[in-house]
Amino acid sequence: MIGRTGPGELVRRQFQDKDPDTFMVRTAGEDVLLVGASDRSTLYAVYDLLEREIGCRWLAPGAAWEDIPKQANIVLPDIDTRRWRARHGKSCMRRSTKTIARS
Repeated sequence: MIGRTGPGELVRRQFQDKDPDTFMVRTAGEDVLLVGASDRSTLYAVYDLLEREIGCRWLAPGAAWEDIPKQANIVLPDIDTRRWRARHGKSCMRRSTKTIARS
């Protein structure tokens, strides 16, 4: 589920008083929830999942600079990550202790 879904709106309301770049990546069984305080931060959630959990890399513009792993199946660990921007522009993260290593 990405962005303005029923569950996403519930989380989005929790982000009302947060930095507009705040986002969450969460798994629950076979469901993945990607939601941000704004549409832009929802996109950040998508990129975060693709980069951290699947291993995608965009080194520069253009297909020659993309590193997209070929996988028949994607197995994700339990994820409960919230990110926001710190005062000095650096990214902060809170990750649940339930997160396990990828199989």
